[in-house]
Amino acid sequence: MAALLKKRALAEYNKSFQDIPPSKKLHLAKKPLIGTSAAAFVGLLEKCKSSDEALQLLLRISDCLQFQESDVEEAIKKLSEHFQSQEESVVRVKILWLFCDIGLECPGANLNNLVDETIHLIKNETSHKVIAQGIATLLKLGNKLNEDKILMMRLVGVAKDNLKDTSHQVKCRCLQLISHLGQTLSATLYDHVCVALADDYEIVREVALKLVWVLGNKYPENSVTLQDGETTIRLVDDAFIRLCAAVNDLCMQVRALACTLLGETRAVSDRFLLQTLDKQLMSNMKVCTAHERGAELVRSGAWASGRRWADDAPGQLVEQNTVQLLPGGAAGAFVHGLEDELCEVRTAAVDAVCQLSMENPSFATTSLDL
Repeated sequence: MAALLKKRALAEYNKSFQDIPPSKKLHLAKKPLIGTSAAAFVGLLEKCKSSDEALQLLLRISDCLQFQESDVEEAIKKLSEHFQSQEESVVRVKILWLFCDIGLECPGANLNNLVDETIHLIKNETSHKVIAQGIATLLKLGNKLNEDKILMMRLVGVAKDNLKDTSHQVKCRCLQLISHLGQTLSATLYDHVCVALADDYEIVREVALKLVWVLGNKYPENSVTLQDGETTIRLVDDAFIRLCAAVNDLCMQVRALACTLLGETRAVSDRFLLQTLDKQLMSNMKVCTAHERGAELVRSGAWASGRRWADDAPGQLVEQNTVQLLPGGAAGAFVHGLEDELCEVRTAAVDAVCQLSMENPSFATTSLDL
């Protein structure tokens, strides 16, 4: 009886497994996106009811960024129209960002058209962030068209016009554009760049220092008029003086950069170069101590001793052309750099002194007394 029950149970168990249908193999396939071309998303911008929806759609376009060659020009036109009707600056920034990506990555994109459209859109723009992104877009597109000299001059002109902007981001982008398109740099940019040396933001001052150094080495023999409106000096000498003044900047990075650029400046006049090793101002190429200057005042009649009759009579009239007062910006630049509290600045100053000593024997001999 037990054997019969066991045999029946085993038969029912086998039957239950035979009723199960055979397993099927599953094939996993990635569902294609609706409208794989980014042009489909561009067409949906008109239906966006808010800036958030438009921004999300622009992000999807940036992730996809696949245009047919025939759709590129129409997509740029629609993006430009949406830019002009959009009030949120973040959306306008993203559109200019897309202009750069389209020009660099999409085949069939007309780079000159993108440059013209970008310049047109930022011409009357009021948002600093949008202008900064527009200049950045022009910089990247301009690197692809660096053989077009006329276009390069036009881009430098746009950057030059926007240097007057109050935003440090815009100024920094403009100076970067000017420096990267160095083949079109003109000596007329020097005065505009020098204004940026007094900017409140150190990133602007750093870029401005690099441009001053570039212009000084590219046009060393050009003449520059000082603030008095009459005295003129060589451009490389004026650039060297401005670099020396930056050694006393509040920002450590600016001070270190100034010392580094001083060592890489060539063809500087000896009268300015030697002045960096002494904190005292020089007149007629002669170092005057405080005692000597005081004695000269007494002899000239500016101070009366009271010992002799008419001791305070006016001194002899000295012609302006016979006295040469050098700008004090270069006085003691390397002394300040070598005494800086931060190691980065002191190291850069030592390297600069070594580089200049290899080029100028007189400077090398004088620097041994430091």
